Amino acid sequence: MSAQIAFYKAFVTAKSQFTKIYKNKVNPHFKSKYADLDSVLEAVEPALHANGLFLTQRIDPQENGRMHLVCSLIHVEGYQLDSTYILPDLTDIQKMGGALTYARRYAVSALLSVTADDDTDGNHAKQSAAKQEAQSNKLPFTSKTEAIAWACKQLKIGTEEANGLFDKVAPDPQGKKSMPFYQEVMRLSK
Repeated sequence: MSAQIAFYKAFVTAKSQFTKIYKNKVNPHFKSKYADLDSVLEAVEPALHANGLFLTQRIDPQENGRMHLVCSLIHVEGYQLDSTYILPDLTDIQKMGGALTYARRYAVSALLSVTADDDTDGNHAKQSAAKQEAQSNKLPFTSKTEAIAWACKQLKIGTEEANGLFDKVAPDPQGKKSMPFYQEVMRLSK
């Protein structure tokens, strides 16, 4: 049997023996759970080792000055499968350490085809885009009263006139339609 066939047979067997990967950490930014590198390794290494497989990871400097993380799954008969992860170009050693830990976890997970974090199905990307849009459209007021005061200051007009403008442009008494009012005041202030 060739070393490559022996590798794949061992890998298929080991993969069927992987234990559950416990998502033991929380990403506070996305409020999602993930498994740290130790948790991933605890779930996969016993099965890999029992089947003559082991993982290595090394940093491989490139001619252009960039660094690559090379993750290898090696079988005792000599065949290996490599995965390369391009590391970010960082000069701050602490940031590089964090990026390296992140890269090591993702490289192992990708090479072994295991999941180490919550499947967000793109939800975080969508939420992030919505959050950015909301922040870019952030209003300088949160109520009709604040909107009127803001308009008075921006346009140098009286409360009654600002109130009339608000009612004309955004007739919702709770100020939920205050974006058109904001846009109208900004247009008038030019």
